[in-house]
Amino acid sequence: MSILAAIGIGVSLLGGLASSSAAKKAANYQARVARQNERLAKRKSADAILRGEFDVTRQRAKTQQLIGAQRSGAAARGVVVDEGSALEGIVDTAGIGELDALLIRSNAERESQGLIAQAQGFKQEAGFASATASGIARAAPIAALGTLATGLGSVSAKWWLGGGLVIPQSIAHPGR
Repeated sequence: MSILAAIGIGVSLLGGLASSSAAKKAANYQARVARQNERLAKRKSADAILRGEFDVTRQRAKTQQLIGAQRSGAAARGVVVDEGSALEGIVDTAGIGELDALLIRSNAERESQGLIAQAQGFKQEAGFASATASGIARAAPIAALGTLATGLGSVSAKWWLGGGLVIPQSIAHPGR
């Protein structure tokens, strides 16, 4: 086997192994990024629920303030606030205020569910990237053996067809 052929085989082996190593590192990096994104989406989901509950509490407080203003306004005009149309107005305000609070909660829950679904997607992406990295790690030695076998096969075919070792004239007959 010529020295150049051996060097070529070696370089091909090293190049293949380096390429596999870089691909494995890239897949592992993608897995880490996806896991981080999953954690962030879960935090955002929890935050959406907390913000929603805060907004529900604030909406209910606004409703109570509005009811208080209605009651005091009616009482200032001499209207009995616990009966008749004054009471109906207060009941309507309370009902609409509660519907607003429930809508706020529902919207927060939908936002949270969307973020949970996004977190699941990131989790699957991380699993796929980790599996890719593992596959690359297992395939690298096999690919290296394939490169070695191809290189040796090529050299042996040339040897066989060429009739054995070919020694350049300058080496075989120095001084000629």
